[in-house]
Amino acid sequence: MNEEFTIEHEGMALFCKRFAPDEKPDAPKRGHASRLPDTERLSNASELAAEGECRAKGAEGKEEAVQRRPPILMLHGGLVDCDFFDDAAAVLSRLFDVVTFDRRGYGRSDDPPSGEYSLEVQAEDAYAVALACFDGPFMLLTHSVGASIGLELIARHPEAVQQALCYEPPVPKCLPPGSPLSARIAKAWAKTCSGVPIGSIGDGFLFGLAPKDNERAYEPSVGERARSARNTACSAAHEGDIFTQFQPDYEALTRVPLVVGLGEMDRHEPVGAIVEAFAQRANAPLVHFPGAHNCPADLPYDFACMAAGILLAGRPLSSDLRC
Repeated sequence: MNEEFTIEHEGMALFCKRFAPDEKPDAPKRGHASRLPDTERLSNASELAAEGECRAKGAEGKEEAVQRRPPILMLHGGLVDCDFFDDAAAVLSRLFDVVTFDRRGYGRSDDPPSGEYSLEVQAEDAYAVALACFDGPFMLLTHSVGASIGLELIARHPEAVQQALCYEPPVPKCLPPGSPLSARIAKAWAKTCSGVPIGSIGDGFLFGLAPKDNERAYEPSVGERARSARNTACSAAHEGDIFTQFQPDYEALTRVPLVVGLGEMDRHEPVGAIVEAFAQRANAPLVHFPGAHNCPADLPYDFACMAAGILLAGRPLSSDLRC
């Protein structure tokens, strides 16, 4: 059974989840079934990993190897809370010790007493959660604006992050100065901040920037919908600068193995141009996932299987490889 708990940090209670591996995720609760032919591969991979460590340490080490799963911290993007990752995290938990949390001001976490939402303080929030949940370095898996926070975390605490997978990081500052796309992004963000109603959680700032996977879009849970107004308001009121002004420390990013993910439906869309430009600036491998911007929730099995393969393999890709 998954564990829900809070961590006190900077006068706030941050709502967290740790995913137990004992429940087999036979079907996603909200996302669509995988297009991958064999989701048992995760169970088999877990057994093989335990067997390999067992051979090295002896039979008595097998139970310990199964229990000591590599730790992963997942950071959600804007307009949603950590429930966005529920299905993908459930699959990943068969191989990894997965922790997610609602970022400050989102979902079931408190608003910060300071009113501060900068990248720096949110990176420290994530670091505090990791310190409370893990005994040592951890892997980082991020989505959308959560990727910007993850990149700041890497720059500030590179010794704590083993490796990172950033899915569709929105870093428009990596575009050439005066780019027409930059102006389009500013207009898209202004539309989001104007209070235009959204039909589904996660549409928001993607107005005009990336297509929605209408045929496979996930259905938010009742709880997610109940919290959507707060999540949307937090994103629109406090995170515009994170989206539009963030400039990564590219030199610092070289200290941690980094892979960048991009949805196949977004390859020829504005968000695809941003993600590709960032990957080139960061000298990071770019891997194409199925689906669109919300792939982690729309296609959780596909996302989890690909993410597991990338993270378990370390950094097998050269920076000029496009999958």
